[in-house]
Amino acid sequence: MMVDLVVRNARRQNAVVLDFHFKDGVLHLHPDVSLTVFQSGSDARGKGESLEPLQGRVLSLDEEEWIVVASGEEHLVRFDLAELFNLDRQTGYVAEFEVAGFGKSTLVLPATESPSALPR
Repeated sequence: MMVDLVVRNARRQNAVVLDFHFKDGVLHLHPDVSLTVFQSGSDARGKGESLEPLQGRVLSLDEEEWIVVASGEEHLVRFDLAELFNLDRQTGYVAEFEVAGFGKSTLVLPATESPSALPR
């Protein structure tokens, strides 16, 4: 399940944002940046139980690091969510990405295979 995490700068000046990057199979997040993955559920927001990332795959940066996003530009990080969390192709998920000062984005990830499509 490929995911793009993006911060777009629509301002007329450069924006300084909290760092997040993907390197060597690990998602590194500034302490004030979060990625939370839930199984699809029946609560009012469609979320169920939250998932823990695979060990060593989502790490908080030791130092507060910042990046500059130029006016009209974006900072994009692309990765396969299945490399970071133990996901089942028959289950849907909700991913929430939040950068302090920029708000929260929610992505609904439907199941990629129905039970009938799997080999028996």
